[in-house]
Amino acid sequence: MTSSRKIKVLAALAVLILAPVAYFGYQKMTSIYKTDFGNGTVIYADKYVQSGQWAYDCKTTRLVSREPIPFPMAALEAKGKLDISTSGLFGADADAAKAVIRAITAKDNWYGALAYLYSSLNEYSDLNGHYFGMVTGYAGATWAITVRQNDDFEGGSKFTISAKPHNPADYIDHKIALTLAADSCRA
Repeated sequence: MTSSRKIKVLAALAVLILAPVAYFGYQKMTSIYKTDFGNGTVIYADKYVQSGQWAYDCKTTRLVSREPIPFPMAALEAKGKLDISTSGLFGADADAAKAVIRAITAKDNWYGALAYLYSSLNEYSDLNGHYFGMVTGYAGATWAITVRQNDDFEGGSKFTISAKPHNPADYIDHKIALTLAADSCRA
């Protein structure tokens, strides 16, 4: 191999190796829609926001579709399984949440009342889930029901439902999520 050929091959290899590094460095310098967790993980949402279809909340990492996403009823019916989460609830509160979930999901077409709230990104800045919710009454109390849809390892969807006592001051619906996102990132 001639020396000029070697130089061309080395130059091509250098471009292949350095191009991704340069891109991520450029992204890091120019990104507006990002959240830095301070542990080496940074979520970048610029490509979503720049598409015009999404807003991003830099404070909470919520990705919000500008147009509400319909609940994937067919995917839930095909899955035939709904995982229950009582994360953050303990003792009687966790038991009450399970009772609410059992009562709600026992109704036909219970998921018809779910409305899109917001979406989420994973640590690689890939879209990985959508949140849907509703507020309902049960046993004299008001409850916030949330269903998360995310991809499972088999290429389908996984659904997880949770319930907690409804507090209007901290309930984030789609409209509120869009408003919070609009005010969260520097322009």
